[in-house]
Amino acid sequence: MKFLKSKLYIFLPLLLLNSCRDYVEVEQVGNNRILKYTSDYRALANNYNDMTSSGGIYLIANDDVEFPTTYQTGVTTIWGNSYTWQDRIYDPSQGDSDWTGLYKAVYYSNVILDGVMGSEKGTDAEKKEITAEAYVHRAFAYLQLVNTYGPQFDPTSANSEKAVPLLLKPELFSSLERNKLDKFTIRLYQI
Repeated sequence: MKFLKSKLYIFLPLLLLNSCRDYVEVEQVGNNRILKYTSDYRALANNYNDMTSSGGIYLIANDDVEFPTTYQTGVTTIWGNSYTWQDRIYDPSQGDSDWTGLYKAVYYSNVILDGVMGSEKGTDAEKKEITAEAYVHRAFAYLQLVNTYGPQFDPTSANSEKAVPLLLKPELFSSLERNKLDKFTIRLYQI
């Protein structure tokens, strides 16, 4: 009886562990899917909410915007601070949705540029089209970022003025050192 129990304790875990392989190697579906096919990259490029983020807090600080006093009490503090040209638009506890949204578009564009040409089940024409769209989305996001968070462009000081971080790889943890304005101009012409 002891011999049977000891064999059971040895072989039963081996049988159970061997059957797990069928469930571990299943391709993920949903939000956690690894981008593998050209259609996956097309879906990411067509993600309208994330890829076409254009910011907008600067529009509220525009001279052409007028909030009636009855409306001013109902807006968020971010909008109110931007409209009244406060030194601090955001509280330390608040995030900057323009910055976050635009860099999300840059990140997704970089993911597309990094992997679409090696994806499966797509024609070269489709892959090149998706690549071109990703370049456009990334360039537009950087245009918005530089115009919103960088200094006004001056050709005489373009080599010394710093604007925003220039991220060209899909890395979550990369240097956020601000790049000079001329680097953006050179980079856009190289594309």
